[in-house]
Amino acid sequence: EVADRRLTIPADQTIPADDIFRIKRLTREFKAAIAQAQTIDSIELAEFEQLNPELFATHEILGDYHFAQSDTATARRYWKTALTKMIPKQSERERIEKKISGLD
Repeated sequence: EVADRRLTIPADQTIPADDIFRIKRLTREFKAAIAQAQTIDSIELAEFEQLNPELFATHEILGDYHFAQSDTATARRYWKTALTKMIPKQSERERIEKKISGLD
């Protein structure tokens, strides 16, 4: 296979590699905690949000966590913030909108 360097897209340098691994680890941990209705330390919640505040999924996951903790006001706030971020798929946007409408 021959590669044309002119057509190669460089790696995203906006997020350090160590942060990407932390984001992935925390995402897995948060999804497991949500599924098992476990509490997550507030420091970890803040770290997760700070690692990638522009990613819609960050806010969706935080909303899911707060919803699982019966904190619907905070869940709604995070989900609404998620809708202000770039969302690549219409189905993802609709999923978040459905979560918000389910609170009404």
